[in-house]
Amino acid sequence: YVNEGTIDIKFIGNEMVIEAKLKSGVRFREWHRRYSETTFHSYKVNVKLPITPDPKKVRVKVRKGVIQIVIPKS
Repeated sequence: YVNEGTIDIKFIGNEMVIEAKLKSGVRFREWHRRYSETTFHSYKVNVKLPITPDPKKVRVKVRKGVIQIVIPKS
């Protein structure tokens, strides 16, 4: 879950970039041969979209730390 005040959503052409800080760190143990343990405190994802959305028409809702993004087809 994310801190609601830290969510940043950007649109660059047909790509959506979502960044947020997590409420608490997420720890992974033995997730890779090279690293025995790591903790993530933030989240970032780039999503390629089949359309170039109008950012003014995009609706974003956050409820209990879960992000819901609605992008109309135009």
